[in-house]
Amino acid sequence: MGRVAKQFDDDGHNGGLSKKIKATEITWIATNADRTLFEAIFNGEHVQLRLNDFPDEPIYTLFVGSNEIDIEEGPRIWHLQHND
Repeated sequence: MGRVAKQFDDDGHNGGLSKKIKATEITWIATNADRTLFEAIFNGEHVQLRLNDFPDEPIYTLFVGSNEIDIEEGPRIWHLQHND
Protein backbone atom coordinates (compact mmCIF):
# COMPACT_ATOMS: atom_id res chain seq x y z
CA MET A 1 0.00 0.00 0.00
CA GLY A 2 1.37 3.44 -0.95
CA ARG A 3 2.17 6.27 1.36
CA VAL A 4 -0.71 8.65 2.04
CA ALA A 5 0.60 12.19 2.05
CA LYS A 6 -0.96 15.23 3.63
CA GLN A 7 -0.62 18.16 1.21
CA PHE A 8 0.06 21.55 2.74
CA ASP A 9 0.67 24.95 1.26
CA ASP A 10 3.55 27.10 2.43
CA ASP A 11 1.24 29.19 4.61
CA GLY A 12 1.75 27.81 8.10
CA HIS A 13 -1.20 25.40 8.13
CA ASN A 14 1.08 22.48 8.90
CA GLY A 15 1.69 22.88 12.61
CA GLY A 16 4.54 25.32 12.00
CA LEU A 17 6.66 22.65 10.31
CA SER A 18 7.28 24.79 7.23
CA LYS A 19 8.36 27.76 9.33
CA LYS A 20 10.69 25.64 11.49
CA ILE A 21 12.44 23.89 8.64
CA LYS A 22 12.78 27.11 6.63
CA ALA A 23 14.49 28.72 9.64
CA THR A 24 17.07 25.92 9.84
CA GLU A 25 20.36 25.92 7.95
CA ILE A 26 20.31 22.71 5.92
CA THR A 27 22.68 21.23 3.36
CA TRP A 28 20.60 19.24 0.89
CA ILE A 29 22.45 16.42 -0.93
CA ALA A 30 21.38 15.51 -4.49
CA THR A 31 20.13 11.92 -4.71
CA ASN A 32 19.50 11.51 -8.42
CA ALA A 33 21.35 12.17 -11.66
CA ASP A 34 19.06 14.93 -12.91
CA ARG A 35 19.48 16.88 -9.65
CA THR A 36 15.79 17.30 -8.91
CA LEU A 37 15.64 15.36 -5.63
CA PHE A 38 17.65 16.18 -2.52
CA GLU A 39 17.72 14.75 0.99
CA ALA A 40 18.84 15.83 4.44
CA ILE A 41 18.28 15.12 8.13
CA PHE A 42 16.02 17.54 10.03
CA ASN A 43 15.47 17.01 13.77
CA GLY A 44 16.68 13.43 13.38
CA GLU A 45 14.24 12.67 10.57
CA HIS A 46 15.02 11.92 6.92
CA VAL A 47 13.50 14.65 4.74
CA GLN A 48 13.43 15.15 0.97
CA LEU A 49 13.26 18.24 -1.22
CA ARG A 50 12.11 18.11 -4.84
CA LEU A 51 12.80 20.82 -7.40
CA ASN A 52 9.63 21.42 -9.38
CA ASP A 53 8.83 22.90 -12.78
CA PHE A 54 9.09 26.54 -11.70
CA PRO A 55 7.38 28.99 -12.44
CA ASP A 56 4.42 26.77 -13.40
CA GLU A 57 4.66 25.04 -9.99
CA PRO A 58 6.03 26.04 -6.60
CA ILE A 59 9.82 26.02 -6.73
CA TYR A 60 10.11 23.17 -4.17
CA THR A 61 8.05 20.44 -2.57
CA LEU A 62 9.27 19.32 0.83
CA PHE A 63 8.57 15.76 2.04
CA VAL A 64 8.65 15.23 5.81
CA GLY A 65 7.12 11.99 7.05
CA SER A 66 3.62 11.89 5.61
CA ASN A 67 3.61 15.64 4.92
CA GLU A 68 4.09 17.30 1.53
CA ILE A 69 4.70 21.03 1.73
CA ASP A 70 4.89 23.27 -1.34
CA ILE A 71 7.46 26.03 -0.89
CA GLU A 72 7.27 29.13 -3.03
CA GLU A 73 10.69 30.53 -2.10
CA GLY A 74 13.67 28.68 -0.70
CA PRO A 75 15.50 30.13 2.30
CA ARG A 76 18.95 31.59 1.70
CA ILE A 77 20.30 29.44 4.53
CA TRP A 78 19.58 26.25 2.57
CA HIS A 79 22.45 24.84 0.51
CA LEU A 80 21.87 22.47 -2.42
CA GLN A 81 24.88 20.21 -2.90
CA HIS A 82 25.38 18.27 -6.12
CA ASN A 83 27.45 15.09 -6.13
CA ASP A 84 29.80 15.73 -9.03
